[in-house]
Amino acid sequence: MSEIFSFISSGIIGGFLGAFLGGFAKFFWDNWLPSQMTWRREQKVERDKLLSQFRNPAIAAISDLQGRIFVLLQGGNYAYLRKIDMEDYYILSTAFLVAQFFAWVEILLQKMSMLDYSELTSRLEKATGSFSHGYPGFQIFRLEQREIGQRMLNVPVNSNLQCLGYAEFIDMMKKPNRSACFSRLEKITKKLLEDPGNEMARLTAIQHALIDLIVFLDPKAEWVPPNRRDKFDLLASLENKKPDRNSPKTYNKILRDMQTMGLMSEDSTRGKMSKPASRQ
Repeated sequence: MSEIFSFISSGIIGGFLGAFLGGFAKFFWDNWLPSQMTWRREQKVERDKLLSQFRNPAIAAISDLQGRIFVLLQGGNYAYLRKIDMEDYYILSTAFLVAQFFAWVEILLQKMSMLDYSELTSRLEKATGSFSHGYPGFQIFRLEQREIGQRMLNVPVNSNLQCLGYAEFIDMMKKPNRSACFSRLEKITKKLLEDPGNEMARLTAIQHALIDLIVFLDPKAEWVPPNRRDKFDLLASLENKKPDRNSPKTYNKILRDMQTMGLMSEDSTRGKMSKPASRQ
């Protein structure tokens, strides 16, 4: 009798499980999976539609900043501009390019916050992290970046966020009651231009992150041509100057900074380090 009962119970349980799994499979294939695929397609369409409104000016802002940083990494032309009394122009224009970039980060984050766009968000975070990470100097912390970006925005009557233009930025910088974040930006920008050698690793990390953003936003090179997407090779630049350098200490500092900024591993840094020259 118990065997019969056990057999019947097993049949009932098996039938129940079979019905449940069959129903779940039907729900998964007929409802959940198609709805998920439809949602993802709709998200992509909405992302592409929204991004198309901002892609061109955003890429221009990123490319302009990347270009200025690339020039600084190659030696810059600040000394020449000082000779022709254009020092203030170069300081303020560089500060503007940085502030403009932060403004477009803010616009993209705000506009894309309701959409599933982790690829863009991760690249923006890498770029902003290259400013905030590392050692003192041209270090701009994340909330400072947010403040600068937000203060660079205005909202016209059509409610579309827009970034301040260069003329508006210059007028704002001349005001005695300007925000402290812009005063600090001008100060550290001037220091950067006067001694870019102390910021080579950070500038390289920023330039690499900006290039990654350009490649992501402009994969077909419609706005930024391939010859303006080169990543600066700081290590190769150091090696080329190595026979002529007089300060192994400076060389080693840059290597340590590269490690701090994630451009080199600890083992690679240790292997490249130079020993101080012995005194005769």
